[in-house]
Amino acid sequence: MLALFFACIALLDWFLVKAKPKREKWMMLLVIVLFTAWNICANLLPWWADPFDIIYMAFSWIL
Repeated sequence: MLALFFACIALLDWFLVKAKPKREKWMMLLVIVLFTAWNICANLLPWWADPFDIIYMAFSWIL
């Protein structure tokens, strides 16, 4: 469910970046595809780290 939410936000970003230069547009598409694939793998594979785990591992020393 969370992956679908982030995929919808990514599609909204894609529509907002359509007016940008061609290189920036393709870079944004690449980022959208990579993050969507990451979130889908995190939801389907139990051993795959989801973005919240990565954030927790990176900033857990602050807590």
